[in-house]
Amino acid sequence: MTERREEMPLPALGLIPLAIYAAHLRYNVSTQRGVNSLWICHIALLLQGFGLFLRKRWTLGVACIWQIIGLAGWIFDMITTGERSITSVLSHIGGLGISLFSVSRTGVDRADWARASAFFLGLQEFCRRSIPPDLNVNAAFEVRPEVKSLFPHYRAYWTAGTLAMLAITFGINRLLATLFGHPAKKPR
Repeated sequence: MTERREEMPLPALGLIPLAIYAAHLRYNVSTQRGVNSLWICHIALLLQGFGLFLRKRWTLGVACIWQIIGLAGWIFDMITTGERSITSVLSHIGGLGISLFSVSRTGVDRADWARASAFFLGLQEFCRRSIPPDLNVNAAFEVRPEVKSLFPHYRAYWTAGTLAMLAITFGINRLLATLFGHPAKKPR
C-alpha cells in the first residue's frame, strides 16, 4: 500500500451527491416510502456530499465502503422486487462513481473500515429508535425474509450480520487502500 498526497476534489463536487439524495428522497416521499431514504447506501450520499463540501477526507472512504456494499444489496433488491427508479440508479451508480473518483484522489485511511462499521451501527440504532419496526430499514428490527431459514432469531442474525459487516468493511478498506493508497502523513 502506498502513501499519496492528499488531493481533495473540488468542494462543489459535493453538491452532486446532495442533489441525488434530495431527488431520491423526493421520489421516496412521493411514493409513500420516505423512510427508505434512511438506508445506509443513501445516507452515504449525505456523508459523501457534506464531506466533499466541508473538505473532510475521512468521510469519503466511509461513504465509498457503504456505496460498494449498497450496490450489491441494491442489485439483489432489484432482482427480487423488480423495483427500479432513475433516482435509485443515480444514488447507487452515480454515488459510487463519485466515491471512487474522490478516493482515487485522497486515498483511504486504514481506519475507514472501523468508522464505516461504527457509522452503520449508529444509523441502525437511530432506525430502531425512530421508525416503525415493520419497515425494518437497515435490518434494525428483524431477520430479512431471504435468510429467515438460516437465522430464526434476530439476535443470531444481528450478531452474524455484524461480524460479516466487520469483515466485509475491512476487506473493502484493504482493497481500496491497495488500489488508491493511504493519505500521506502530515508532518508534525
